[in-house]
Amino acid sequence: MGRLRPDLYQNPILFLDDDAVVVERRRPGSKPLVDDLKFGTVTLGVEVLSEPLEIVYSKRAVEFLNVVADALFRVRWLTGLGEWVPEVFAPAVGLNQFASVPAHECERTADLHPSRTGQWFKEQLVDVTIAGSATQFVWVDDQLTSGTISRLASRFTASQHLAVPLDPSGPLTEVQFVKIAEFCGVSI
Repeated sequence: MGRLRPDLYQNPILFLDDDAVVVERRRPGSKPLVDDLKFGTVTLGVEVLSEPLEIVYSKRAVEFLNVVADALFRVRWLTGLGEWVPEVFAPAVGLNQFASVPAHECERTADLHPSRTGQWFKEQLVDVTIAGSATQFVWVDDQLTSGTISRLASRFTASQHLAVPLDPSGPLTEVQFVKIAEFCGVSI
């Protein structure tokens, strides 16, 4: 597969939003937007959410994250959905156990700017997590805007970071799989 870093703590961090694998969220019984064998469907029960939620997800993205990304990166969930993603969503779709970026690390910053939420908060979590180190990272998110990407470019070198904006209507693509692997010097 290429060169893998033998020490996991030398591996880059992959910040991952749940939309990297999600194709669609819907109420059970709703007409699907996609009908393709490449996608799986899981229904999450009422014990977690206020009502059942059916999630259509990309089996190929799950496979990529479980096999390639898990070997190349320290994968961290960076999502506004908190611990629901690693505790409920990830096991339901068959994803490996990846930790979440601890939001408490950025609570002080959020308290200073209570009107700023969402993507700004995620940017702060990335800053706090990387904080002065030379750690390489990749950020995969459907909400990466040109402004966020510009701010990342002003704070981190091109060899230190890769921003992978997702199309809001779909998960990671084959082209993005290759781009992420190439960032680590690996061809797939």
